[in-house]
Amino acid sequence: MTKVCVIGLGSIGKRHARLLKDKWVDVYAVSSKKHDSINHYLSLSSFLNDHPECKHVIVSNITSAHLSTLNELKKLNFKGRVLVEKPLFSKYQENEFLFDIYVAYNFRFHPLINKIKDCLQGRQVYSVIVDCGQYLPYWRPEQDYKLSYSASNELGGGVLRDLSHEIDYINYLFGPWQRLVSLTGKKSNLEIKSEDVANVLVELKNNLTSVFFKIDYLSELPKRTISIVADGLRIDVDLIAGTFKENNENLKLEIERDYLYKMQIDDFLSSEPSQLCSYEEGLNTLKLIELIEDSSRDRKWVGVE
Repeated sequence: MTKVCVIGLGSIGKRHARLLKDKWVDVYAVSSKKHDSINHYLSLSSFLNDHPECKHVIVSNITSAHLSTLNELKKLNFKGRVLVEKPLFSKYQENEFLFDIYVAYNFRFHPLINKIKDCLQGRQVYSVIVDCGQYLPYWRPEQDYKLSYSASNELGGGVLRDLSHEIDYINYLFGPWQRLVSLTGKKSNLEIKSEDVANVLVELKNNLTSVFFKIDYLSELPKRTISIVADGLRIDVDLIAGTFKENNENLKLEIERDYLYKMQIDDFLSSEPSQLCSYEEGLNTLKLIELIEDSSRDRKWVGVE
């Protein structure tokens, strides 16, 4: 039977473990927190010593610990496949590993994201507007938001990293960026030490397409929408409501809460993952985040290599 080790048992780690158990795999956890229904280890070395045949690891501890966890797997000579929760790291940095790494940008599995991709095949896209917002104090009600990793840039928080799904699927749908300009920062009275809003304008490398996206911790009514103007086509998508409007045709899609995570796990456990975000793509997202920060700090357009 396939064995999967989940590193970190915060809310997302517990979700991964619960969904993995539904797949009839042996689930183990490495965490300082115990869970009554999960086989538990305090250290990665003790787990791999007992289960050297394990080839699947999910890294779901805090972002600032991702790199040290991957380096520990490297030191322990792990040779399998690793899924790292987004974002990959707190800061862009190149490293070499001897195992396959993927990043958990699971909106790539959203049926409406992939419907957009299908509809745009062979069409010139002219403009895209993406709006994503969530009120941080409501996001994880079981936790004081002021103590969460989201509240600290040092721990890998802030909207640019926390809500970087948007950056990933913009690349996934529309291709490479040429240059960008941005305004980001902490604008509200939230008691955090990270940016709570980012406004970014992007010119794609085809010189014909512009993308504007806004992400924030301030929207008390959660929002995740995409509007696209293309050659002969207008698309409006609400990823929360599950609605898709193509010109004058409307579609309503009901997506259960765990669907994207289930599809992601299926791809991760498959013989050859086909849709997961690669390590290189995850690094590129971090590079773009840092360019967005540079642009906001310097108040100017910056080019993307």
